[in-house]
Amino acid sequence: MDSLAANVETKSYKLGKTDTIISILNARMVCFYENRDSSSTFMPSDKLKEGFSRALTKFPWLLGHLKQTRDKLLEVVVDKCNLNMPIYRETQSDVHFSDINSADYNPETWPSDLISTGSTTCPEKDTGVIKLLNIHVVRLKENSGMIISAGFCHGVADGTSYFTFLNHWADETRTLITGDPLEEVGYCFDPALLLQYLPSERTPLSETTKEVLSLNSRIGNFIMRLSPTARGKLLNFIDSKTPLRGHLFRISHKALDELRSQVLECMPPGSRVSDNDLLVATAYKVHGQAELEAASNSKGTRAQGEHGCSINCNVTGILGMGNLNYVGNPLIGVYIKNPMDHAQAPLTAQTIADIAGQVRSETSNISPPYVAEYMDTFNAPSCKLGTFTALATHYNVFTITSNIRRLKMYDADFGSGVQAFTTVPPDYGAGVFIFMPSPSASKDIIVNVSASPAVMDCILKNRHWMELAEFVY
Repeated sequence: MDSLAANVETKSYKLGKTDTIISILNARMVCFYENRDSSSTFMPSDKLKEGFSRALTKFPWLLGHLKQTRDKLLEVVVDKCNLNMPIYRETQSDVHFSDINSADYNPETWPSDLISTGSTTCPEKDTGVIKLLNIHVVRLKENSGMIISAGFCHGVADGTSYFTFLNHWADETRTLITGDPLEEVGYCFDPALLLQYLPSERTPLSETTKEVLSLNSRIGNFIMRLSPTARGKLLNFIDSKTPLRGHLFRISHKALDELRSQVLECMPPGSRVSDNDLLVATAYKVHGQAELEAASNSKGTRAQGEHGCSINCNVTGILGMGNLNYVGNPLIGVYIKNPMDHAQAPLTAQTIADIAGQVRSETSNISPPYVAEYMDTFNAPSCKLGTFTALATHYNVFTITSNIRRLKMYDADFGSGVQAFTTVPPDYGAGVFIFMPSPSASKDIIVNVSASPAVMDCILKNRHWMELAEFVY
């Protein structure tokens, strides 16, 4: 990696408000590779590391330092004389790939130190510097496989960006192994560029979205005014005091289609309901019921307040930016809410239809003029940096959903085949439902759910959820 300085230039990248807000989080993934042919040349260490170095020259902002600007936003400063080198380490494990595979990739079989970053972005202990990228490569017993655990500062990379980098790293490594030429490709990291693709037309936001963007939190604003280092330390401390438990589930495509048929019978003729509508609606109902039950068990609490939900949406396709290889956080949020007593209603085709209809109504509004209005409102001074911290206090329960099934999660071939399995660390975030694709040709949906232990116990007891979703680990 010594040649990196010669291949990058000193430059500052100004981050937007979205990037700054979610810079407090790490985007984390875990990829498993099997040495199917028991090859002695399986994913060679020297080629992996050299390929990683070459990939970084295409993503130079990952070599920068997070700096706070006068307006309390962030910038990434790349100084070729003082690069913020990502953490890259390879270790050897006494765990065999077959042991992990036979246990359906249960984290109890993972090497104990596999995950080297938490959910919050905090400074490294040794240097006191926030690293924008952390890679841990684990070679499994008898060279039977490899695990790549990665954590990106979310301020510079969303899920799409994560796999864009991983897949390019794989391409660079495979070229080093095979000698085949690699097609020249460039990537765009410029949050301000999003604004240039906004149309002049505007359409109104939904009432719930306007409400979310108008929320304010003194505590949230205080946290966001702290330096990235101080903020990271504080949030990491808070995170350590709120343990989470995560589990993985599999929903077969057949089961989802059967649910769709039942739900459509409860909706007006001609209605359309997508996979995402069904998944978000089901997650929303299950989470709301579990939170209410857990609160009732501990405090005897009745339904009160409201239950909010966010649906993350990548807008590069909507804005016609699909050919730019844009990386970063081209995201907006779509929101729904209901009185908390909705959680008292059983999980049926009708109650799912009610929520799915809300999701469909909100997501179908997304158009270039809608995105433009969202960006105007979001970037206005009235929308504070602490706005999204207020979600946790304004709503009695808040569910976060992220559908990454369309990402290229099984395309990274380092020369010995693509991933056998890809997932996230189970304790990803409180009330977070992540919908992922299955490996190979399967159309099944993999769902990672994380919540407090008490809430998770209630989810596992939810008969309707457990009939729809197969428990994996």
